[in-house]
Amino acid sequence: MSRRSRRRRTRPVLAIGAVGLLVVLGVAMLTAWGQPRLVWRLQTADNRLQLHLRVGGGPLAGWVLGATGLELPGMRHPVGGATQQLASGERVRERVVLVGLERRVVTVMLRVPPAPTLRRRRLAPLALELRFDLRLERARAAAPHGRAGLVAARGQAVLLARTARLQVVRLEVTALDGEETQLAVTVPALPEIGWTAGPPRLTGRTPLWIRFAQAIRWAPGGPGLRLTPAVAGTWRAVGPATLRFVPRRPWPGPGGLRVQLPALADLAGTGGALVAAGTASVRLAPVGRPALGRHRPAPGPARPAPPAGTGLPVYSFGNPSGGRIYITIDDGWFPSVGVLRMMRRGRLPITAFLIADAVQENIPYWRAFVAAGGVIEDHTVSHPDLNTLTPHGSFLQWAVNRVRIQRWLGTAPTLGRPPYGDADPTVLAAARSAGLRGIVLWSVTDQGGQIQTWDGRPLEAGEIVLLHWDPGLAAELHQLLQVIRSRHLTPAPLLAGLP
Repeated sequence: MSRRSRRRRTRPVLAIGAVGLLVVLGVAMLTAWGQPRLVWRLQTADNRLQLHLRVGGGPLAGWVLGATGLELPGMRHPVGGATQQLASGERVRERVVLVGLERRVVTVMLRVPPAPTLRRRRLAPLALELRFDLRLERARAAAPHGRAGLVAARGQAVLLARTARLQVVRLEVTALDGEETQLAVTVPALPEIGWTAGPPRLTGRTPLWIRFAQAIRWAPGGPGLRLTPAVAGTWRAVGPATLRFVPRRPWPGPGGLRVQLPALADLAGTGGALVAAGTASVRLAPVGRPALGRHRPAPGPARPAPPAGTGLPVYSFGNPSGGRIYITIDDGWFPSVGVLRMMRRGRLPITAFLIADAVQENIPYWRAFVAAGGVIEDHTVSHPDLNTLTPHGSFLQWAVNRVRIQRWLGTAPTLGRPPYGDADPTVLAAARSAGLRGIVLWSVTDQGGQIQTWDGRPLEAGEIVLLHWDPGLAAELHQLLQVIRSRHLTPAPLLAGLP
């Protein structure tokens, strides 16, 4: 066979071989292109690791995917997908074998996010604060009765509101990465605020006082206090811890007045407590008798006798000579610039019986009050009912108030006025031990411009008038001064009118 003939016969074979090689290479490339990829996904809500194959590319991808499976350690046969349960914070290094047209090994490395861990508890006035180590997305709490609801979650903290009763809640918190934690939490109950009613005896239109053990939040119409027998009048807040009820007509008497606070949550304390429900009783004096339970002394400088055994004088009236009358103002929660102007303009002598808790909130004002000629005396530290305290507790109320006022204003008080006018022998003995030389009560009250004398008669010389540092004090004092001038009386310093 000639060389030319052999060449002619070899060309088709080479062409077929080349085509076959191209086909094989093409199939191999398409197969390699269609190899599936291993895909994993961690569900942080339940920490489940899901493994599966994702289809590759090219026309043979579906066929290649069907011929490939996953093989994990401990498996006997390849599978199309697998799920593993992991623990929070676990580190994973998983060797996954892809078994199919070719055998490949893929290593999966990951760290499961840690679950939120409670690091610190802090009991705030109105809530229990729980602080976790991770930033939170949301929180839910379920009470024992089964009702669940959202609670405040901000940053890494959860706030659980405190209620009137201790409660155990099931708390579920979810971190920003989806990790969850469940725990049972005991939320302490809000403390209760005690309260007392006074003065012990009421007559005429003497105001009724409700004194709370700490500051409260109150709005007119809100407290739910009930009086039995029912008496028409107006409730007013006097300072942060006292309510005052002014009757529209004189108190009915004699008898008893029942003061009742039936609802636990009617009043909320600024410190995160609830006012305790309860009942208090106050005596109603016979109509026509003074609120202090004493008869007015004969005209002149005579004064009521002190209780036996105390050696401390008690004054309800001052020296009436020269038509003198004595203006006193109690508490100090609402300092009045208008009163200061009247003192400076008319050299008006005023004696203030102040509470240390009120003085410390506006010391510059009281220094200006003293500079304007005012005199500051002792009204205890926090205005408690001294009859409910031990003798040592009463002593501290007097003595600490004297020390603080001297430190702040430069002069120690020498006279005292017990809250609610409670001047029994024990209270007087405590005042004497604290260094006071006399107790001053009153014979006239001025509430909201309504002047009430002990016997219902017009103002007379020697009266000691009681007002309070209320928001409307300047107007009340201005009206009182008009009445005093119409009676030809002269305001005088209290100390000068006492022996």
